[in-house]
Amino acid sequence: MTALTGLFAWRQTDRATEQAHVAREQTRIATSGRLVAEAKNSTDSQPDLALILTAEAAQTASTWQTRDALLIALQSEPGLRAFLTGHSDVVSSVAFSPDGKTLASASEDETIRFWDVASRQPRGTPLRGHTDAVTSAAFSPDGKTLASASADKTIRLWDVMSRQPLGPPLTGHTDIVENLAFSPDGKTLSSASADKTIRLWDVEGGK
Repeated sequence: MTALTGLFAWRQTDRATEQAHVAREQTRIATSGRLVAEAKNSTDSQPDLALILTAEAAQTASTWQTRDALLIALQSEPGLRAFLTGHSDVVSSVAFSPDGKTLASASEDETIRFWDVASRQPRGTPLRGHTDAVTSAAFSPDGKTLASASADKTIRLWDVMSRQPLGPPLTGHTDIVENLAFSPDGKTLSSASADKTIRLWDVEGGK
């Protein structure tokens, strides 16, 4: 009898938990629907507010309705020329080449992508080599070299034309490398890290 009572109580608790989960999900969907409705009413008069509301709606509940509303809000933004898609995770950094014709993007999907600014299409295949999120990308002043930093604690130099790495990774930081900058003459690269240090690197020698 005690075992049956315990089983009944367990089933009741499990059912209550499931019902609570369903109720929370329904609340999220209802909230996102309300935000989408508010965004639609603001699209013409306040496109920036509409974009914020639809982004919040998509974050609250990712449904086809919220994703569709977010796409419409992005396309209706007056200052938006285009949005580029291709990365499979957060885009953490972007950098224009010195001539403005190429955009490099660094992502937590561990890749760097090159984009043709005029056509807004990817240029070649993604650069792969880092073993963790890519946090920063920077072009050299002559546009021939791209430097990338990563949460794998390394920096890599890439030949922009061939898209091949220039030598082995630069190592020395003991934590995430968060930012990069070339000197005006392109001979020195600086790196900032979560290990509380800045390092200066000889680009040609990789030291």
